[in-house]
Amino acid sequence: KMTSLERTAYPCLSAQKSISGKTLDTCYTITTEELGYINQYLRGNRQRFNFAIQLKTFQNLGYFIDISETPKSIQEFIKKQLKLPHNLKYFYDHPKTLLRHKDRIREYLKVTPWSTKGEGSAQRVAMHAAYTASQTMNHPADIINFVLEALKRKSFELPAFSTIDRLVRHVRSKINQGIFQRVTDYLKAHHILEKLDKFLLVEKDESYSAYQKLKESPKAPTVTNFRDYVSYHDWLMELGCMEPYLKDITKIKLKQFAEEAKS
Repeated sequence: KMTSLERTAYPCLSAQKSISGKTLDTCYTITTEELGYINQYLRGNRQRFNFAIQLKTFQNLGYFIDISETPKSIQEFIKKQLKLPHNLKYFYDHPKTLLRHKDRIREYLKVTPWSTKGEGSAQRVAMHAAYTASQTMNHPADIINFVLEALKRKSFELPAFSTIDRLVRHVRSKINQGIFQRVTDYLKAHHILEKLDKFLLVEKDESYSAYQKLKESPKAPTVTNFRDYVSYHDWLMELGCMEPYLKDITKIKLKQFAEEAKS
């Protein structure tokens, strides 16, 4: 199941998205320097229009979006700044022109593509950030946000959301499996695991297992029930203290593991 995009800081646009005037002014105003670059290197109204939209959307999102996903309000706002005809349409005649514009924008903004390879590549940075975050965080959305910050700090192009979600879930799964294995090894070494295994068995003359007994909720606070609960507490304490086996796990992850177990 993919993480809900809305719960993360991953930036997004859609053709139907409403953009406020304040956001247009703050995020999509073409600076004097950018205007100079566009006028110097781009020829023709459509080329300047196309390039400006690609530049400003990439600048604010960190990745290139499909032409069909660009809100009309952004197109009109940029068109007015460039003093272009109101009926000018945003489209590319040739895919190669689009690719050239993307390369030029990356170069202008000094952004490294996600697809680069090597030790210091975006993918390596993302993996390392996900590994670091997964030591203390457990919700994929929180880890994704940590990875996004790491990529932005190093001026890397962002991948598709599905790519970053798969990467985070893979790393998180590896980290959690390592934690589970360590705890299992601790319990096995101290002969606790075999006791816990017996909890799943229904003893002779019993109608349910000790595991079901373990999950019972407290009953009404009567004297009889309280006596039973004291006996239940004594039975539970025979297992011994579990804290030493969990001491290497952060409180946040412990809490989230408990929530998952409860659900």
